[in-house]
Amino acid sequence: MDVAAVSTALSQAKTKEAAGIMVLDKVIDIAVQNANAINKLISDSMDHVPESHLGKYVDQYA
Repeated sequence: MDVAAVSTALSQAKTKEAAGIMVLDKVIDIAVQNANAINKLISDSMDHVPESHLGKYVDQYA
C-alpha cells in the first residue's frame, strides 16, 4: 500500500466515525426529548386524579 491509499483509508475511517458519532448524538437528543415528554404527560395526568389514594393497593386475601 502506498502513502496515498493509506491516507485515503484513514480519512474514510475518520469520516465514518464522525458520522456515527453525529447519529448517536441525535439519537440521544431524541431519547431525552421523548423522556421529557413522557414525564410531562405523567405529571399532567397525575394532577387531574381526584382521589389519588384509590387504586394503589390490591387486597389479595379478599
